[in-house]
Parts: sequence; structure tokens; C-alpha cells
Amino acid sequence: MTRRGYLDWLRGVATLLMVEAHTYDAWTSAADKPDLPYKAVIALGGFAAPAFLFLAGVALALGSTSVERSGASAAEAGARARRRGWQVFGLAFLFRLQALAISGGRFPQALFKVDILNVLGLSMVLVGALWPLAVSRKGRAVVFIGMAATFAVLAPVIRSAGWVDALPDWLEMYVRSFQGRSSFSLFPWPAFALVGAMVGARLSTVTSADEGALTKRIGTVGLALVLAGCAVSLPPPFFDPRAYWTEAPAYFLIRLAYGSLDPATAVASLWLLGIDIGIGIARPRALPWATIVLLTFAVVNILLARTLFAWLERWLAQRRTREILGILFFLFILSFQLIGPLIAAYEHRSIPGSRDLGQKLSNAQRPLPPGLTAAAIAGPIRSQPSSSVVPFVLLLAYGIAFLWLLNFRLRAEYRGASFSESARRKALPSGLPAPRPGWNLPGVPGAIAAVFEKELRYLSRSGPMLFTLIVPLFMLAVFRSSGKNEGLLARTPELTFPLGAAYSLLLLTNLSYNNFGADGGGTQFFFASPVRFRQIVMGKNLAHAAVFVLEVGLVWLGTCLLYRLPSLGVTIATLAGILFVVPIDLAAGNLFSIYSPTRIEAGVFGRQRASLTTVLASFAVRGALFGVGALMLWFSRTFENSWVELLVLWLPAVFAFAVYAFVLDRVDGIALGHRENLISNLRRRE
Repeated sequence: MTRRGYLDWLRGVATLLMVEAHTYDAWTSAADKPDLPYKAVIALGGFAAPAFLFLAGVALALGSTSVERSGASAAEAGARARRRGWQVFGLAFLFRLQALAISGGRFPQALFKVDILNVLGLSMVLVGALWPLAVSRKGRAVVFIGMAATFAVLAPVIRSAGWVDALPDWLEMYVRSFQGRSSFSLFPWPAFALVGAMVGARLSTVTSADEGALTKRIGTVGLALVLAGCAVSLPPPFFDPRAYWTEAPAYFLIRLAYGSLDPATAVASLWLLGIDIGIGIARPRALPWATIVLLTFAVVNILLARTLFAWLERWLAQRRTREILGILFFLFILSFQLIGPLIAAYEHRSIPGSRDLGQKLSNAQRPLPPGLTAAAIAGPIRSQPSSSVVPFVLLLAYGIAFLWLLNFRLRAEYRGASFSESARRKALPSGLPAPRPGWNLPGVPGAIAAVFEKELRYLSRSGPMLFTLIVPLFMLAVFRSSGKNEGLLARTPELTFPLGAAYSLLLLTNLSYNNFGADGGGTQFFFASPVRFRQIVMGKNLAHAAVFVLEVGLVWLGTCLLYRLPSLGVTIATLAGILFVVPIDLAAGNLFSIYSPTRIEAGVFGRQRASLTTVLASFAVRGALFGVGALMLWFSRTFENSWVELLVLWLPAVFAFAVYAFVLDRVDGIALGHRENLISNLRRRE
């Protein structure tokens, strides 16, 4: 491979720019940095990193082409480029380690800081991975330019995505830069190396005589791109430049163009393109008008999609809206359980009018954009061009309406419309309002009653927790509507009530085995309050027991309505089993709530779970308790109407309450000993 001197000169210039930027940044006083000379010098130094990436791509392409000419395959050339990239990536950590040893810094944060060498190495690995995907010059140009455009387009989307916040800091720095910690990331910096690889692949195919003309053309294209960028950054003064993000027409067009890159929109656009091609083949004379109509229909659909997403984003910013939609989604998922019963009930029935359903749906969509588009295209094909005017005008009216709604939402959003859930600030009343008294529960101390009230108010605000109350009834309805005389509940309906009660207890795992999850960092105030920790735990247990009693009552009512009234013996045995299982279960839950706490978010479905260790342990505890409860139920049926039945049913309940009292008496010391672990885990946001 012939060495190209101009590339070495460009590397030298990039190196000087890098040294210049770091030198002036280090030796310029803070008072002089706002001045124009310093800003100009730093702006000039900003070309160094893109130049390094671009030249690395050029060199990799030239080197890979040289390897292929020596007889190696494209895969071998790509593997060699990847190895070189991993070497540079490893040198980045070696450089950070050397800087840490000389200059000091926080370990390991300083070691994992993302710098130009990290991005350069991974960019070279990417170029090496893409190299074998195409063999021809044009094919490689398409691959590299397409991937570079992908990085450039996705950069603002990914860097502002919410899921990036959940990544660890050392990994998040590779996705987006941190102010004051890193200036480089994988979005969009590898695009420079990909463009360089495209240029290098082109340079490798020309002769020495033609290389000068090619470099001039490349320079001309680069200059045109610079001028185009400057022209885009300096729009005509139709608006206040400071209001770009609120009123600039360019922002609206960018948002609209971004909508056209949505995967669903892109697929639908290809579908419309196929329709247009088909019309052109079948009726060439109708192609120009069909193209105009289909293009208008595509714009209307893009406006509709952007409008829906903009308004949904506004509505989903409210916690209650998210909960309602989440509940509807889970009801939709649970409704799939009804498919079997519905098929069993209607598989041998014929529904009159079902054959006309397609025609009815076709008539219903005629005044909508798809129907109007079809009518507008069909007019010229049927030699009735005047009949397509009204549908096309109505299609335009739909587009104008969607445009107005989208413009209304965007202007409100970027003129200060807040997505916050907090209420607007209100004027303070002229006098302090009278304090609202808390609940007064007969025979319950005030501290326990206050915690009891707080827990129930927390639960009433949590849609996911309220959703769990209907799940047992829903499952009973599913089993009842199966339409078959098979299954456990069909053969032994007496077990419906005890099985429903056991299932209800399982649904309360995230409550009873993670008592302080919803309190989060506020748990520290429990330790500062002038009450014993056991009183706080008793208040929570009382609230959870009340929820469970309500759930059992609903299960009993559902059993009576859907199956049959449980016998007195089964009801008494089930209640006795509850009195045995619940105290021990609450005692175990109190211990796990202290030893293995997990923060939960009351309004988010994905943040309702206790820790995995706690869930597995709860299954083991409840498995043992349910086994003893099943034995109690069997003994009650065996020794029915005898004094042995009383001993079998009620002695375990006495033992269970003794275990609960034993654990509760030691809760204060256990909580105090694990205070730091409890507070730190509950303040952590996963």
C-alpha cells in the first residue's frame, strides 16, 4: 500500500489542534474564558477529535483493501481491523491508568471515564464488523453511509431516552456524554469513522493519476456540506432566534421528519410505495394523480401519528392516567383467559349477520382518510375525475385538522406547559386551616391507628394494588365459565372457597413481605418518631390483614354467586386455617421486610415487586403453611362434629398467635440493628 503524504499532514494538523485546545484550556484563566478569542480557539480545537476518527476510518479501509489484495478474504480483513480496534480500546484504559497514577483521581471512576481513545477503538471495531458485509465499492459505500446516518439520526433520540438513566454510570457514558466528566460517546461520534471508511474504500479503487482529482471532489463535497450546515444554522429572521425551541418553523419540520423515520411509519410508507407502483403498472395514466393522493395520505398519517404520540405523552405524564391505562392493559391480558370458555360456548353456534361484517366495516371507513384516499384514486380510473375532488379536499381537511392539533400541543409544550403532576401554586388562605383529625379506631392506640390510616391511603392511591383485589374473582369467573364439567373446582366445588382464600394471600406478597417498600427514604422518620417500632409494624400488619379480610369476603361472595354456598364445616375450617396461616405469615413478612427491603413505586406496575430472595422465601413459608392448612381441612372432614375437630382447628391458631407475639416483641431490637441497611436500600432507586 502506497503511503499517502497528505493523510500524514492531516494527522499532524489534527494533533496540533488537539494540543492547542488542551493547552489554552489549561492555561487560560477563568475570567478570560468568556471572551471571544478563547471561544474561537476552543472551537478550532474541536475539529481534532472528528479528524482523528475520520482518518482512522480512512486508514482502516485502505489497510483492509491492501490485505484483500494480498489474497485474504473480506472476513479476514475485517477481523484484522477489529483486532486493531480492540488494541486501541485497551490502550485507552492503559492511558487512564497512567493518568490515574500520575495525577490521581477517584478510583474506579477515573479509570472508566470515556475519552476519545475509547470511542476510537470501538468505532474501529464497528468498521471491521461492517467490512465483510459488502464486497463491491458501491455496496460498502451504502453500508458505511447508511450506518453513519443511523448514528447521526438516532443520537438525539437515544441520548434523551429515559431508559438510559437506568444504566450504570460507566455504561451510560458510552451512550451519552456527562457534563464535566466526558465529551465523547458512541452517539454520534462513530459516524465520523464510518464516513472515513467510505472515503478510504473509494480512495483504494483509484489510480495514483486519478487520486488528485478524487481528493478535490471530496474536498468540494466537504466544503458544500460546511456551507449547507452554516445555511441551516442561520435561518431567515422570520422569528426570534432565541425562540427556536418554541416557535421556529424548522423545529416543527424536524419533529415531523422524525415522525417519518418511525419504524411503523417507514413500513407503511413502503406499503404506499408498493400501491403506487402497482397503479403505475396497471394504469400508467393514473400514476401522477395517484402519487399525489398517496403522498398526501402519507403526510396525513404522519401528522396523525405525531399528534397521537404528542397528546399521549402529555396524558401519560400523570400518575393516575398511567395507572388507568396499566389496569386496562392487564385486564386486556387477563381477558385472553376467556378465549377458551368463549370458544367452548359458541363453537357450535352460528351468529346471524357475521358474514356481512366485512361490508359494514368497509362502509364505516369510507368517510375516514383510507376510504377518502381510495375514492380519490378511483375517480380518474373510472373516467370520472370530477368525483375525486371532494374526497381529496376532505383528505386535506383531515390533514389540516391533525396539523392544528399537533401545532397546538407543541406550542403549549414548549411555551412552558409542565408535565408535572403537582398542582398549580395557589394563594395561601388568610388563616391556618383547622387540622383534620385522624381515624379513631376503638381499642386501637393512636400510633397504630395513624399507621393503619396511612397504609390504607397509600393503597387507595395505587392502581396496581387495587387491581390485585379483582384478580381472584376474575379467575373464579374464568373457571366457572369454562363450560365443561372437568377440573378440580368442577369435581369438588367445596374447595373453591379455601383455594380462593389461599390465592388471595399469595397476591399480598408484595405488601406483607415488603412492609416499608412504599415508604422509601421516609422510613428514617419512623426511627425518629416517639413511638416504638413494633407499633408501626402492628399498624401495617393491621392494614394488610384488613385488606386480606376484604379479599376473603369477596372470594366467599364470588363462590356463593358463581358456584354454591360453602358448607358450614368448610367455612369454619377455612377461617381456622386463616387464623393459623396469617399470623405466622405476617411474622415472617415482618422479618423479611427488615432483612431484605426493596423500594417500590406505588403508581408503576414494574416497581411493585419485592426482592427475588423475599419472593422465593415467601413461597417456601407459604408452602409449608398451606400444607398444614390442607391437613387441618382434611382432619376437619374426617372428625366432623366431634371434639377432636375443635382441637385440630383452633390449637394451631393459638400457636400461630404465640409465634406472632414472639416475633413482634423482638422487632424493635432487630430494626434498630439493621437500621442502616433498611434505610439505604429503601432510598435506592433501581
